[in-house]
Amino acid sequence: MRFAKWIFIIVLILKDSPVWGADATFFAGYQNPGKLTREVVIGSISQAFAADAGGGLLGIRLSSSRPIGFETGFAYSPHFLTSDQKSLQIHTNLLAQFPGKISPYGTVGIGLLSTWGGEINSAGSLAESIFNFGTRFAFNYGGGIKLKNMAGPFGLRFDMRGYSAPGVYGSTLNIFEMSAGALISW
Repeated sequence: MRFAKWIFIIVLILKDSPVWGADATFFAGYQNPGKLTREVVIGSISQAFAADAGGGLLGIRLSSSRPIGFETGFAYSPHFLTSDQKSLQIHTNLLAQFPGKISPYGTVGIGLLSTWGGEINSAGSLAESIFNFGTRFAFNYGGGIKLKNMAGPFGLRFDMRGYSAPGVYGSTLNIFEMSAGALISW
C-alpha cells in the first residue's frame, strides 16, 4: 500500500509536466517497395516487385510530446511485396517536433524488418516465397504533422517515411510508406 501511495503522489506531481506528455497513434497506411539497388541472381526481383508490390499496413506509434524525443513503432503488413507475404516492422526513432496543437515533425531511426509466408502449393503445403528474406536491420527517415487535441485528447497524424533495408539478396531494399492515424495525447 505504501508503494501505491508514492506512485499516486508522483503521478499528481508529473501529470502537468512536459516530461509526462506523450502520445499514441493507431495508424493504417500503404507501403510501396522500390526496386533493389542492383540485380540479384534469383531471377529478376525488380520485375516481380513491380507486378505485385504495394500493400497496406496497420500499426501503433508511441512517442513523447517533447520538442526532441523518441518514438517506438510497430507495424504489420499482411501483403508485403506479394499477396502471400507478411511483414512485421519494429523501429525506434529520434523525433524532432514543434510544440503546439499543430505539430510538424521530422524523424530518423533504426529497426528490424521481418518477413514470412508463402503460398499454398497444389499438394496443400506451404511453399516458401523467394521474397521471404527473414529479418533484416533497417533505417528509416521521414516526417509529417500531428494535429493534437482536436476533440479533447484526440487528434490526427499524417506521416510519410522511407525505409532502407540492406542485405536483402546482397542488395538494399528501399520502401516508401504513407500513413494516417488517430492520435491520442496525454
